[in-house]
Amino acid sequence: MPYIANLICSEGAEHNELGLVLKQPITRVFLTNFPNNYTFFVSFSIVNVDRDIQENDYVSIYLFNDQMESIFETDKLPIPLPEDNEESLDNFTASLLLSNVQFKNEGLYQVRVDSNLADSSSTYFTVSS
Repeated sequence: MPYIANLICSEGAEHNELGLVLKQPITRVFLTNFPNNYTFFVSFSIVNVDRDIQENDYVSIYLFNDQMESIFETDKLPIPLPEDNEESLDNFTASLLLSNVQFKNEGLYQVRVDSNLADSSSTYFTVSS
């Protein structure tokens, strides 16, 4: 059964000969004042994909504040089709850059990844001054 794994936020992400390399994983973000903007990566994998990827397959990213209000969300982002790749997908890894996300106050924030291929998965980080 497919599932979302390795969900983590970081200040940098790059692909090299070793695979995906994350720089400075985030558990706490320090901002000097509020509101303030912050840029970070959300990286994750969908593993054990047990069927062919279709045009309507997607992932979506959501960011919620400590009141569970959505402060950022993507549209449904399409997953690359197998013909876009050299080999078929049984695992899919992605890193998305969220630029200039506005944080209005301190608190615990939730990042959630949704997909029609697997159950949702979440991770959390704290924003403080």
